[in-house]
Amino acid sequence: MRKILPFLFVSLVFSFTVKIITNTDGIISYYGFSNQVVLKSGENLINIDRPMMFKFSAFYGKGWVSPKEVMVDSTNTIYVMASLRTVNVSFDTRPEGAKIYIVIGSGKFSIGRTPFHGEIPFGSWVFRFEKDGYYPLEKAIDLKGGEMYSFKLKPKNLYTFVTTPSASVLIDGKLLGDTPISTILKDGTHTVEFTLEGILAKRLKVFVGRDSKPTTIELELPKVVKVKVKTDPSPVFVSFDGKIFRSPVVLKTLEGKHHVECWADGYEKEEKDLDFSSPKTVECDLKRVLYTVNFTEEGTLIVDSKTFGKGRVFRIPGGVHFLEFLRNGGKRFVWMKDINSNELISAGDDVGTIVVLERNFMINGKKYVGPAVISLRSGRYVLYFKENYIPFNLTGGDVEVLPYRGALIVLSNPPGMKLAVKGEGVFKEIIAPDILGVQGNVIITPLEGCKIGEMKSVSVKPGDYSVIVVDSNCGVRHR
Repeated sequence: MRKILPFLFVSLVFSFTVKIITNTDGIISYYGFSNQVVLKSGENLINIDRPMMFKFSAFYGKGWVSPKEVMVDSTNTIYVMASLRTVNVSFDTRPEGAKIYIVIGSGKFSIGRTPFHGEIPFGSWVFRFEKDGYYPLEKAIDLKGGEMYSFKLKPKNLYTFVTTPSASVLIDGKLLGDTPISTILKDGTHTVEFTLEGILAKRLKVFVGRDSKPTTIELELPKVVKVKVKTDPSPVFVSFDGKIFRSPVVLKTLEGKHHVECWADGYEKEEKDLDFSSPKTVECDLKRVLYTVNFTEEGTLIVDSKTFGKGRVFRIPGGVHFLEFLRNGGKRFVWMKDINSNELISAGDDVGTIVVLERNFMINGKKYVGPAVISLRSGRYVLYFKENYIPFNLTGGDVEVLPYRGALIVLSNPPGMKLAVKGEGVFKEIIAPDILGVQGNVIITPLEGCKIGEMKSVSVKPGDYSVIVVDSNCGVRHR
């Protein structure tokens, strides 16, 4: 055991060699507690047994020395530049913040960052400028003193986008600006979108590798065209490439092929595949769907306040309608129905009608969503709403409004028109068909599809009902 200890002690000694390279004789190096050496030009080798600080100064305190000091903790090569003569020099780069090095052989040492103004040893040197995201730049310069140098650094991963016509560019969902435009992209895959007047014209994936060369992407984009869609009747629903509008509508789209659909309740859908290369007007002339409605007895049919004819069998246009059937003998039966198929309607003595103005209610325990027009067999019933009970008797042919106030039934041709209802203390926007609980004089004004002044008022009496129908051409019919 005693023989091994000296070997262990020697093996634990920490020592290494420091290589100091200078450009001139006479630089003084201080290290440790009391060691110093005057360096010669070229390589100088110094052995040390532990990490320590090296300090450098010019011989007799003259000249310029860089670095002034450096901490050595492993095998190091230190470049020390000095001269008995120094000159002032200024460096600037675009962008700023580049590190400046003097290159000697395979090594380099830092003198600062741009913008730089200071002393540099007189003579010819190779300067290197480095900044993250940009290619390094090396320049051989013969310094004489007082010079100012400015350099432009070339960015890595620089991408330039050029389009015809000019378009807005979004990269990964963030707006960059309008083409032509340049930007530096990070490594990886990016989604690049080009929009014209808010319309997506092109989407592509761009893969950016590390240190990619400057790249220019040029694209020819389709132009934007204006399209106007007119329909008869109006308003109706319009689908343009799957996006829903209401006619009439003016929109912008890209040139090329597009799919247009027009439809409304009670009308046949019209579809068109069109090619747009310039501003264009699309017209849809919708045709009514007719359904056969059979009544159990002879009588006079009134549809939307217009006499439709006499008999038992009628061909009625599809859609939501207010039906009144005056049976021979004078009894009246009332329905508000969505006619969307062939129907058989009973018009017997045992059927009566109520117009209920509440939103949610029950009749003899059965739940309804209102306001609604409901036909019931004659008999005794109880209307329940908001913890209120109203008993009522219904006989064949009767029409009653509950609760006991006036009812206004508003229809439109086609259904879905947006209307304003104005009355005594009443102003409300509705979409027809709708049922309102109002009394007195009421004015209905269309809010879309056509422009007119005020329409004739409709009088609604307590306990009674009135029907108004607004046509797509803004004509009006009322009961």
